[in-house]
Amino acid sequence: MKTFQSLLSKGGNPIRPQLISIDDKSITISQRSQMLISKNETKINFNSISNVTLSKNPIFSNIRIVTNGGSEFTIDNLDHDDAKQIVKLLE
Repeated sequence: MKTFQSLLSKGGNPIRPQLISIDDKSITISQRSQMLISKNETKINFNSISNVTLSKNPIFSNIRIVTNGGSEFTIDNLDHDDAKQIVKLLE
């Protein structure tokens, strides 16, 4: 399993960073709730992913994942190399 985290130094939320875990079948995106009491977690099976888009700016990268059902998930403020690696793992 590979784990990544949004960059705090590049605009990521210091109290609620996004955590991304990828295993051989799925990606899990988790983040603390607004009240910091619980954790919001989304698990997406690879066979449910219809599109992955990587967008880069000079400071950080973002990834947008679209599922077969039309749901969209965004992972923000990633290191460029981490973002490329995530996209490669999702292909």
